[in-house]
Amino acid sequence: MTGKILIKCDLVVRTGLHIGDSSSFSAIGTVDSTVIRDPFTGLPIVPGSSLKGKLRTLLARRSCVNGETLPDFSADGEVILRMFGGSEPVRFARVLIDGGERTEGDTLLADFQQYGISKLDYVIASHPHTDHIGGLTVFLGMDPADSGVTVGTVITADVPDADIPTTKTYEQFLDNAEAHAEDVCFLSESMELDLGSATLQLIPSPIKSDAETLNEYSICGLLTSGANTFFFTGDAGKQEEQALLAENLLPSQPVDVLKVGHHGSKGSSSTEFLQALHPTDAVISCGTGNSYGHPHQGALERLQEVGCTIYRTDLDGTICIRSDGKALTIQTEAEAS
Repeated sequence: MTGKILIKCDLVVRTGLHIGDSSSFSAIGTVDSTVIRDPFTGLPIVPGSSLKGKLRTLLARRSCVNGETLPDFSADGEVILRMFGGSEPVRFARVLIDGGERTEGDTLLADFQQYGISKLDYVIASHPHTDHIGGLTVFLGMDPADSGVTVGTVITADVPDADIPTTKTYEQFLDNAEAHAEDVCFLSESMELDLGSATLQLIPSPIKSDAETLNEYSICGLLTSGANTFFFTGDAGKQEEQALLAENLLPSQPVDVLKVGHHGSKGSSSTEFLQALHPTDAVISCGTGNSYGHPHQGALERLQEVGCTIYRTDLDGTICIRSDGKALTIQTEAEAS
């Protein structure tokens, strides 16, 4: 089984503001006969149609008519966070984080069209491995006049000169970003994206040279939505985790949800890192029967030791997380079926 992780945050500005459904929210993935439907669109979720173990996160904001705003977060394959700001939204700001392998480029565009996205204000590449920038490369290579989707700023990891990859995919990624985005930014300092009633703080890797792998240059992110917090890790491993700890770059309070680093690999989710974040819930994106053996048993045991509940897309399918700004409720595709 594979699926999405849907995070829906209800930040109440007036009444009844629901992520993914601006009128009401009765179930996550309602079952119609044998069809599980996307709670955002009502369209069927096709088994195996999402990215397998690759983070692709869309964030968006919708402003309410009274001037208050709510973020709209969405991501497919690993995480979809989708937030709607009210019954009469008037403007949007959307962010895409990572895009899977090159084969996912057309899937990205199909999802944008499905959700009615005509502009991405930010496209974020956590680090330049092909399984994170491949789909972005294909999508950014599309002429906006043909795709119907324009791109504002592309943000990517500031990799030191000695470690800049020379892969064809990375070169094309940069070429396509320069050709079709309004701006390109190599993140060297923390950046906070104001999403109205939520913020997304982008945290560059504190490792500036001699990283063990490109994974250790991953951009991390802290989403704060009301009293709820979500931490995203890219493919950060123990080296970057230790650097984040040493430079006091992690949130000072426990997080509600941790998107587990590097798909739950053996070399991520160190004990010290998990103890610092102390997540209530952890979500792992990994494909069923993947050849890497993700998630690794050691990583699972360390997550269990800090007392968090673990959700996995290979076992749970689509995972829906709903926040009212104070508490979370979680339901999975496996439960719904």
